[in-house]
Amino acid sequence: MGAMRVPCVHSTLALLYLVFSLFSDLVTAVTEPLTIEGTKFFYPNGSQFFVKGVVYSSDLNPATDTNTGTQDAGVDVLADITACARDAPYLARLGINTVSTLFVDWSRNHESCFAEFAQNDIYVIPLLASGSITINGTYPSWNTTIYDTYTTAIDELSQYNNTLGVWAAYETVSAVLNAVNPGKTDAFAAAKAAIRDVKAYIKARNYRNIPVGYAMDDTYSIATLDYLTCGPDSDITDFFGLATYSWCGNSSYTRSHYNQYTKDFSNVTVPSFFAEFGCELEETIPRPWSEVAALYGSNMTQVFSGGIAYEYFNYSNAYGLISIEDNEVTYGADYENLSAQFASATSSPTQSASYTPSATHATTCTPPPPSASFNASNVLPPPPNSLVCDCMMQSLECTVSSSSSILFHFGPEFLANSCKDHPDYCAGIEYDLSRGVYGAYSMCNKQDQYSWYLNSEFVADGRDPKQCGGPNGVLQTPTQPNATCAALLAQAKSDGTGTITSYPVGSTPTAGPGPIGSPTDNQDSGLSTGAKAGIGVGVALGVLLLLGAIVAFFLRKQRKAKLAREKAASDGVYDGKPELGGNGVERSETAMLDGDALPPAERHEVGAGDVSRPVELPAGDGWIGEMGGDERTSLRRGDEGQRVSGR
Repeated sequence: MGAMRVPCVHSTLALLYLVFSLFSDLVTAVTEPLTIEGTKFFYPNGSQFFVKGVVYSSDLNPATDTNTGTQDAGVDVLADITACARDAPYLARLGINTVSTLFVDWSRNHESCFAEFAQNDIYVIPLLASGSITINGTYPSWNTTIYDTYTTAIDELSQYNNTLGVWAAYETVSAVLNAVNPGKTDAFAAAKAAIRDVKAYIKARNYRNIPVGYAMDDTYSIATLDYLTCGPDSDITDFFGLATYSWCGNSSYTRSHYNQYTKDFSNVTVPSFFAEFGCELEETIPRPWSEVAALYGSNMTQVFSGGIAYEYFNYSNAYGLISIEDNEVTYGADYENLSAQFASATSSPTQSASYTPSATHATTCTPPPPSASFNASNVLPPPPNSLVCDCMMQSLECTVSSSSSILFHFGPEFLANSCKDHPDYCAGIEYDLSRGVYGAYSMCNKQDQYSWYLNSEFVADGRDPKQCGGPNGVLQTPTQPNATCAALLAQAKSDGTGTITSYPVGSTPTAGPGPIGSPTDNQDSGLSTGAKAGIGVGVALGVLLLLGAIVAFFLRKQRKAKLAREKAASDGVYDGKPELGGNGVERSETAMLDGDALPPAERHEVGAGDVSRPVELPAGDGWIGEMGGDERTSLRRGDEGQRVSGR
């Protein structure tokens, strides 16, 4: 008797494939991941994508950590589906295709908001940092705490097709930082290490290729652009964002220095766009947004891929396009003007099939010339490896309590002062981004690093138990290291001056998001062919029922969204998202608008000499800088409080 045939299994599998395909189209057809070729973004159909965006971040908690200069918390609007559903029609009517979000709590779930935005053809670029867990320009560090936060974010964001990219660092070196610490650019080394390690994590986990970028303000230098785009592909930024408020009112392409930005970025080998724009002065309220025509005009679109307006929500700095009261949205001329400018902005999209990148980045980094204005080393911090830190902590006899108040004061100043007399205590935790010198445990968090210092002091003082007492120290019996820890500790050396050469793949030893050791296809489960067929049919029917319920849910969700948009339209809120020609925008000449000329003043470029600064503060007025976790700033004019920059 021949082998039993079960044709129903094949037809069932075919039906399953069809249902899965239809379901996949329903969920993902709204937004598909973009790709990068050379200096441009492309849709899956090969048409160029131009960013038309708005900053979508709610008010941040003004409480500031005095030790790190970073904000501790904020409002995670991407975790609030009520807010996202409320705002989506207004964002769509504004004519945008992208939101940039500068505070996200990665311990929360953001699936519903990403889905809501996907239904409205909106991509998202979130900042990986979360409050004070960030690369701070004043006290830059790339350690296990920040790395774990970033990779947790990537684990979630990899699920969403409308994750356009991520900000690995945002204005880490800024005008405010330069005003306090001129020429302090070593933080670029930490930012570049973050870009490198996030990209490595994405690859190791077999996630789709999510672009990882860096945003800077207009105090950048050519040295900065070169530094972040030199070296192997694995180390460079995937895109740049430029935050500038130099076009105020009805300025022009030249008076605003947009022509200088275009020239500076013309040799950059990755996509660039404006991460923030929208200068607001008392005499330019409401903002005419005339810079939009220039940004999407022929002079700039060969270099820049659009921009992101500042900003959607209105709070303390009064830059918002809309206001919220009792969960109701109100807006005025500022919103209407931007919507009209986005609708009329046209560019000529390039087709990927006919595009060949004209330049490639330098595959090696040449040391920058000695300069007081650029001091980031080409030797980057090592990839953070929490296993190394855990092994070190288990080997110590004296550690610091996690509740110790001294942890709030442990930082660069502590190292500079306390390690001056005992450099041997600190060799293992040395962290010099300018010289490119890093102790084996420089990647560890503050508690681990201070424990290393305290233990070194304890051993040097003869292991007197009194030296490890009090509110800070905790005596412990070192743990006998296993083979893995023994190898890592040997690489680190007893004084911590060694180099760790062993790293887990991603954040864990697994090579991808799936389980290790799955059975191979030719393993026999012991079931008969008939039993397999019966199970297959039963599972198929169950899956079909489940998929039918899911499809019905999404169809019902789409219908509700349509009704919401129709209701908004009846209130004069939503009239449909303007279609962009060829999934992009069409060409027009750059607007050369007349208006009040922007008075010249100093613009301090890092390492590039002095040129005229786009925005002038009148003599006698003071700069007030409020540094946040990502160095966002609020710059205002003296007593009048006249706003110059939105952050």
